[in-house]
Amino acid sequence: MPILKCWPLDGGRFLTLPCVVTKDPDTGERNVGMYRVQIYDERTAGLHWQLQKVGAAMAALLRDRDPHARRHLSRRRSDVPFAATAPLPDGLDEFLLAGYLRRKSVELVKCETNDLEVPANADVVIEGYVDPKEPLREEGPFGDTPASYTLPEPYPVFHVTAITHRRDAVYPATIVGIPPMEDFYLGGASVKLFLPVFKMNFPEIVDIALPAEGVFHNLVFVSIRRPIPCRPTRSCTASGAWGR
Repeated sequence: MPILKCWPLDGGRFLTLPCVVTKDPDTGERNVGMYRVQIYDERTAGLHWQLQKVGAAMAALLRDRDPHARRHLSRRRSDVPFAATAPLPDGLDEFLLAGYLRRKSVELVKCETNDLEVPANADVVIEGYVDPKEPLREEGPFGDTPASYTLPEPYPVFHVTAITHRRDAVYPATIVGIPPMEDFYLGGASVKLFLPVFKMNFPEIVDIALPAEGVFHNLVFVSIRRPIPCRPTRSCTASGAWGR
């Protein structure tokens, strides 16, 4: 596969547009997240899921519950990567959002080497596992969205158990770097899609903007209409919008 090294000082080649599928070991709830993946060799890769990400939380649950367990997961590529970046509440399946956006259910099939399900029309599926008890390995540096390199840090090692793909598969990728890049336009789509939902919870919200200077997720402008003149804006509006 034509896996990219995007910038001269990158620590290696990276999958920049993967949809990482994991499952909660207690509830069985599925999560689809987009975490960059650094290729180490033919069998291993570095999985960049930060501590606050759902995938990392699921792995932590498994580690704390069973010291000998392995976190099974799959990296898949499909035609709806936006769903993996959408700010959905925890527990809401991203494949449901993908089906809503495409006005057709996402057909799923079981993986070859684990019990996870992935889209039947995925171009490439890379199956494998993360062992929560295995020592972390350095991942990075990586030319990131703020137009600077993120420093190397320790992250879990992903072990490949199978790779399947469609005939004449399309390899999706994105270049991360000086804004505006593709993630900026994904942010605009997120605002259009979720603004009506925010207004249902906070009717005083008029509009939301994610400027390019904030690199999609670091700066947000929220305009609010006060329901009664001279009354201070409700603090719950600010804290609620911040939480989302």
